[in-house]
Amino acid sequence: MSDEKRVKFVVHSDGSVPAAGDIETGCLLEENPQQPERRPCRGRVFCAKFFRFFFSFIFYFLLFRAIIHIVRNDGGLRKLWHGCDGTGGDHPHHGPPGHHHGPHHDRPHGPHHGPPHGRLPGGNGLAPMYNIPKPKPFRGSATWQPSYYGLNSAAMSALVSGKLPATNIGSIFRPSGETCIPTVPVDGLEQFSFNATQFNSITHRVVGNIGSDVFVEATSDSSASFEVHVVVSDPELAKDISLTESRNEEGQIVFQLSGPKWLGQNKCAYARIVLKIPDTTTDLAALRSNFIYGGYKLDKALAHAINFGDFEVNAAVSSIITPPVRASNVVINTVSGTIHGYYRISNSVAVHSVSGKIDVGVNVHKADKSTIVAESVSGSVAVRVAGGFDGSFSARTINGEVEVDDVSDGSNRLHFDKNLSRVKTGTFGPGGNTRAGDSTLKAGVINGDVSVEFE
Repeated sequence: MSDEKRVKFVVHSDGSVPAAGDIETGCLLEENPQQPERRPCRGRVFCAKFFRFFFSFIFYFLLFRAIIHIVRNDGGLRKLWHGCDGTGGDHPHHGPPGHHHGPHHDRPHGPHHGPPHGRLPGGNGLAPMYNIPKPKPFRGSATWQPSYYGLNSAAMSALVSGKLPATNIGSIFRPSGETCIPTVPVDGLEQFSFNATQFNSITHRVVGNIGSDVFVEATSDSSASFEVHVVVSDPELAKDISLTESRNEEGQIVFQLSGPKWLGQNKCAYARIVLKIPDTTTDLAALRSNFIYGGYKLDKALAHAINFGDFEVNAAVSSIITPPVRASNVVINTVSGTIHGYYRISNSVAVHSVSGKIDVGVNVHKADKSTIVAESVSGSVAVRVAGGFDGSFSARTINGEVEVDDVSDGSNRLHFDKNLSRVKTGTFGPGGNTRAGDSTLKAGVINGDVSVEFE
């Protein structure tokens, strides 16, 4: 049968046509008034579309509420910084320079702006004074309870990671009183020790549906170690849990924790991952952490002592809050969750969140050759830059407002090429320079506000 409808016509001997019927559906076309007791086709189509729309609306409404439930407990962005709660005074709004329309890289001679009361000027090695939020308790599959919304946490995690089959979409919904709590330990997972000086590029990742709480800790031992403790809700899941390690001659070591690809209803798995690094370590070529959902905690003293080459954290559902980190390059990615931290970089920093707020401070070591990117789809973005940034900036939003301010000691120049409520572009750098450096800053969001402050 083709997709085209076949219509039967009856023609009387006098040439009249009494009715037109649909052979496939058996219902009359609406133009036929002779049989009012038969429902027209349009009514059936409308009913079908209505029910499809109704169930789709219910599904996406519950999904949206679940995502909001995940991130709604995160603290605000600007309140985590001293001086952003209004106590430091209002910063003057910077408009375009008075009658100056020079080239893109020219430094206009605008007014100096000193730091507001109670704020220290920025400079090399000087970090903004901010409150590091207390670590939040882990809420992975072991304790994460979207039961208030009648959702299955394991199915939600699979949906977020793109591993939920269409045939299992109904498993997202479940009675609100059901909560999965894993209690069965998984034995046989090896603990690895290694020389952090020889293998100074460390990567660990979680593959599969395992909620993971990641700890990076300092140890007084001379060797580094990697250990994992896993508990599951069903002993049958233990056979799907494995831990592997690989090394190469280039000093790279990779740990991979693998779990089940799919968790049925009321089944879950939780892993406590502990990476211990000697407290005498001062340099690491790379530290990369990859997991689906859970928590991440980096020891403050360890972060202060180590100079990282690459520092990277990737997660699907997690608020990534780190103490101050020194690195050449920083990459932080999360699908749903807040990103908060302070980074001293020599090359670049890139932070991305799909549904979450971003609040970061950046101290650039190379003022005229650094790259800063902070982007979110839905959630405000706040970036503070210290260390003598010298280059161009772009701050944009589609639904929200943009603010760009100079709160430095007054020796710099802030110049706008475009100064609109939702788009601001221009240059910032030392007032004595006539051309901008090669550093770039890009802050953007689709739905939310953007705030950029140069110190």
